[in-house]
Amino acid sequence: MPESTTAKPNYSKDFWKKLFNRYYKDEIIDLATKFTKNGTLKIDFSDLKTVWGRLGETTTSGIESLVNNPNQVLKDGNDTLHGFSLPVDRPKGWSEKAHVEISGVEPVMAIRDIRHEHLG
Repeated sequence: MPESTTAKPNYSKDFWKKLFNRYYKDEIIDLATKFTKNGTLKIDFSDLKTVWGRLGETTTSGIESLVNNPNQVLKDGNDTLHGFSLPVDRPKGWSEKAHVEISGVEPVMAIRDIRHEHLG
């Protein structure tokens, strides 16, 4: 049974800082430079799974945290994005409007729910 959405995430919050510094720094700077009313940093789920292992997180703990505690994991990502060190002035509204969006999230299905049509 999935954990409550208020349960503690099973991954390191430092993950976001490492991820942004190593893989998304240019995108974040570009987002801040071109920031208007809404700033979305899009991260593909497949990239996230790959990077979790490279940054010393277990892929399973990261995915489980995202599935079981999506609000907390995204809040951690947004908090890290808002505090990210920028070489440009922080745009007005950055802390309120800039946010992380994860796309391509794979649906979670219990093993007992897998049917013939889901295979192959």
